[in-house]
Amino acid sequence: MKTKAFSLLLVFSFVAQILIAQKTGILYHTIILKLPQFAALSLTTNSDQSKLLKNNQNSLILKSSDIWLNYHSILNVVTPEPSKQIKAQITKGKINSIQSLIINTSKDSGTGIGNLGTPVKSSINLNNFNTKTIIDNIGIAYTGKDIFQGHKISYTFFFNKKNLSLVDQTSSSDFTITYTFLDN
Repeated sequence: MKTKAFSLLLVFSFVAQILIAQKTGILYHTIILKLPQFAALSLTTNSDQSKLLKNNQNSLILKSSDIWLNYHSILNVVTPEPSKQIKAQITKGKINSIQSLIINTSKDSGTGIGNLGTPVKSSINLNNFNTKTIIDNIGIAYTGKDIFQGHKISYTFFFNKKNLSLVDQTSSSDFTITYTFLDN
């Protein structure tokens, strides 16, 4: 019986020491989460919607649309990084001197979240190999990743009919437009 009483006393004293040793109140821990700066860009299209807009005596205008520019970016919020921008440039092929290529960038569709960028101008001429900024001031943002999300891109081609006879009607102009996501 003495052994049993001694064992119970030992257990109660151990439990009492644990309860007394506990601090009361709220404890805080600092957790630092470091995400690398990240940016991604994609083009999405549903179909090729090209159509002839005008066919008058002086020019032909061809418009291609239904292309959606989607992006997302993570910036360092602890030590603020510069905002991002998207640039467009013809990188392969060439536009004949009698043609003009205009890229039109719409405002964001409104389905994204964060600090979405704004188009620099609604229409930018891409006739040469110079890089042109099309969207500026992108912060931490996500536009989505499908059609009808992000910025709608359309291309408008202008042909001068007066000089059109100088071009072989069966020839084609193949070119590549490259989009680049850069720090501002």
